[in-house]
Amino acid sequence: SVHWHAIKSIFALEALLAFVGIASNSLLFLASYTSPAMKSKCNFLICICALFDVIHLAGNFIGVSVLIGEGYLNSLTCSIAQLLPELAVYAGCFCVLSIGVDRLVSVSWPIFYRQVDKNCYLTFHLIAIGLFTAYVPFLMITYYQPQ
Repeated sequence: SVHWHAIKSIFALEALLAFVGIASNSLLFLASYTSPAMKSKCNFLICICALFDVIHLAGNFIGVSVLIGEGYLNSLTCSIAQLLPELAVYAGCFCVLSIGVDRLVSVSWPIFYRQVDKNCYLTFHLIAIGLFTAYVPFLMITYYQPQ
């Protein structure tokens, strides 16, 4: 039908944009990870955020099975398939907040920022990201409805 072809066209555009996002975030991750000049606390958080974005954007390709298959995906299979991308969305959002907090601390208290232990500082941010992200499975289990 016309609607099914329209959906396929829209998905093709979404997949193209997701591919561009995956490619650009992968390049950002590689540049931040491999460059010795980019080993600051903020650049580490940017690197991790780019990695979470790659994982999130890869979740857009799960719809390919629906479009080339029978056009149906039950809610359990969908929930399992989308768990990792959903975790990455939450982690990426909190990572952006962590980058903002990092920049605020670096500008507001520059002496403290330079003296704080990098590993301890980043561990604190990663634990906060992990705690925030741990809420996703709770939401998925609590509001799961088999369909």
